[in-house]
Amino acid sequence: MQPSLRIVSADGIDLNLHVTDVEVLAELQRLPDPAEREAFALAALRIGILAIRQAGGAVDERALRDAGKALVSDVARVMNEHQLQTVTRIEKEMQSYFDRSSGKVPQFLDELVKPGGNLDRMMRQHLGGDTSTLAQTLTQHVGSQSPLLTMLSPEQKTGLLARVEDLVKKNLEEQRSTLLGEFDLNKEQSALSRLVRQMQDGQGSLEKNFKETIGKLASEWSLDNENSSVAKFKRDVAASMEKMFLGQTAFQQAVMKELEGLRQKRASEAVSTAKGATFEVALGDVLRAEAQKAREIFQPVGLHVGEIKNCKKGDFVHEFGPESAAPGERVVVEAKDDAAYGHKEALEELGIARPNRKAQVGIFVLSSAVAPEGMARFQRFGNDIVLVWDKDDPATDLWLLAGLELARALVVRRARAAAETSTSLAEIDTAIAQLEKDATGLQNIAIYANTVTGAAEKIRDEVEKMQKKIAKQIGAMREGIEALKGTGTA
Repeated sequence: MQPSLRIVSADGIDLNLHVTDVEVLAELQRLPDPAEREAFALAALRIGILAIRQAGGAVDERALRDAGKALVSDVARVMNEHQLQTVTRIEKEMQSYFDRSSGKVPQFLDELVKPGGNLDRMMRQHLGGDTSTLAQTLTQHVGSQSPLLTMLSPEQKTGLLARVEDLVKKNLEEQRSTLLGEFDLNKEQSALSRLVRQMQDGQGSLEKNFKETIGKLASEWSLDNENSSVAKFKRDVAASMEKMFLGQTAFQQAVMKELEGLRQKRASEAVSTAKGATFEVALGDVLRAEAQKAREIFQPVGLHVGEIKNCKKGDFVHEFGPESAAPGERVVVEAKDDAAYGHKEALEELGIARPNRKAQVGIFVLSSAVAPEGMARFQRFGNDIVLVWDKDDPATDLWLLAGLELARALVVRRARAAAETSTSLAEIDTAIAQLEKDATGLQNIAIYANTVTGAAEKIRDEVEKMQKKIAKQIGAMREGIEALKGTGTA
């Protein structure tokens, strides 16, 4: 029998099938009702067709989407129902436990803390009254009849306090007996007996040693003993004073001779062809000689225009040589024999002369013949030095020498101050300050020289004192400059 296909309507088709498959027949025969058999066959036909379409890659997407939506809708419905049921059950359970009127927890707490409740009964049992557990325990252990109080009671002879008191008394008695025994002279081995014997034994040797020591001291301090320390000291002091007096006399004679020679030289120059030499020329001669000694370059530049247009400020220039501590650095010297100049005018003059001659330090030399009364003979203002010099008095040459050395120190200090060097400039600073202080003392020499002949002793003392101090400071500056020179060329 051949299957036939007949279209019944637009909503379906009428299909007559002849089934021969054994397994299919077995399943269809299990359903005797024709309606159930037809519904089962249609479901099996649908499942088979969907399986065939899925196996061939043509799954019905719309059917799957509808099925998924239906599944999600069913799951959401079930979850909402379950959530509602769960919330309802939780509310009921929470109400049964925590409801203020009928909840189990409020009833339990009320039963626990109310007067006469479980907690109240327990606290009364253990803490309240004389019959409580705590009161009975304290009475048993620290009460009036307890073993502890019995032991601590002072009335008990066998108690702890009584035992401690007996032990202290016994130990004090033993210590007292031992201490008194050490001061008992009847006991040969006591500390006091041994001390007395040692003092008696040592008293004889002490007296003997004391007499010998006093005799030696008296001999050492006696001038009658030629070998005593005092006699030797007296001879040494006398010899030193005699030697010092001879040295001072010789130095005085040398200084006076030197000053007299310089005066005679200046006097002879005054009547010779050098008589017409001006203050500036005389100063230049002294500066040139000092520059030659120091191996510096000396230039008389007073007639030449400097760095400033039409400006001739600055009469002399000392330039440091290549072997010096500050090669190429300059000191300008301005000479004036004009009464119109004081400190203010001198500093203004140097303020122009230094840049005009490219100098770092300036020296203003004013003639003593025109210097204002009371003007300091030697004074420094920063990098400028103002001094008063008498071309006819050799004693004032030392002021000029001190000014040059101070200018050299200032130039070297300025040249090395910014450089990182292991040589400290503190010694040069100290020497500069001390030289300024000591140089002013030279004015006392001129004052003493103008007094009566009796001032010769003061002249000698001041000359010696100032000579040593200034020579020492100049030497210190030279050593510092040489040290810086070595550091700069290393």
